[in-house]
Amino acid sequence: MSSNFRQRAEEFISGPLSRDGLATLLRECVLDGGLEALTSVCRLYEDMYDGITFNMEVKGPAAAALLAWRENGLLALTEAAKRTPTGKNSGLAMQFLAMAASGDVSNRLFRIDPIVDEKVDAAANAPAVRKLANTMLVDLILSFDDDDVALHVGTTLMGFSFSQAKAAKQLVTAVSRRWMAMSTPVLDEFDELIKTRPSDEPAFQTFLTRHPQLLDPLAHEVWPQPNLFGYREPDFIVKRADGTYMVVEIECPSKTLVTAGGQISASVTHAEQQVADYRRNLVRKYPDIRLHMPDFQEPDCLVVIGLERDLNSNQLQVLHDANQSGNHLRIVGFDWLLERGRTIAANVVQHGVEVSDLRVV
Repeated sequence: MSSNFRQRAEEFISGPLSRDGLATLLRECVLDGGLEALTSVCRLYEDMYDGITFNMEVKGPAAAALLAWRENGLLALTEAAKRTPTGKNSGLAMQFLAMAASGDVSNRLFRIDPIVDEKVDAAANAPAVRKLANTMLVDLILSFDDDDVALHVGTTLMGFSFSQAKAAKQLVTAVSRRWMAMSTPVLDEFDELIKTRPSDEPAFQTFLTRHPQLLDPLAHEVWPQPNLFGYREPDFIVKRADGTYMVVEIECPSKTLVTAGGQISASVTHAEQQVADYRRNLVRKYPDIRLHMPDFQEPDCLVVIGLERDLNSNQLQVLHDANQSGNHLRIVGFDWLLERGRTIAANVVQHGVEVSDLRVV
């Protein structure tokens, strides 16, 4: 019987659509529990049925049934939403991930068969399923472009019944965590810019102006190339959420960080001198600066230049020593900004801080 699941799913998609026929097919697939049955149910969820208005009556129950496969079902649900990122697929994936994370999958709109419902309820009560659903919900939200997040979230919240406050809370919490991290498309775009336009400093100025969290995850307000009393412009001044300030000088990834002979490059030295000059000028104009930058205090400095992944162990040590000896100054590569962004995104997805006992005797 199981060898027919894929064919039967394709025949169902071709029509005519029948709720009883869907219930029978989902029940048999869930009872089988195999890989072909899983991929067949995923196909029923992912297909758009030529865009017919009531396709949610088919797609919704199929998405719900995927939870019966627990961890594998959650993976299939999320991968299908990324593979075919329509509004309905993204919304259903977010909805069921949030419901699974909350342990409440009682939305009656998608209940189609008692046997399927029993399997889905049992999965939602499993701690491992709830934990993974929460992780995958944040990961899915991070995969959306910024312009799409509000639309997907708003549509998904409308899909919850009035009794599903816990699922709604899971979704809102996941979305709030997204703003703590750069989205996957932004990080991928930055990576591509580093690879394809390593000498185009203006392109990086424009990109970092659009996405200043890459400069500092705590960035609260950013001034790109501010005009400071007619003095030479720094590339950025950043005010962090904690009220501290940072002056940033960017070069481009193609420039050398550390020479083959183990010396800080001339390009780095020049950038250091520039950012130090900016800092001194800001401090010298302290009373005037505070009129435009509230609570201004002596800023830190950041130079972004070159790529750290191109350095060998000796060169990395030279960079480390330079940063250790610098006064309020740090030198980093463009790839360091990228990897920090990815690390923050990964920590947000996992949503956990490891707390360990430590005793040294």
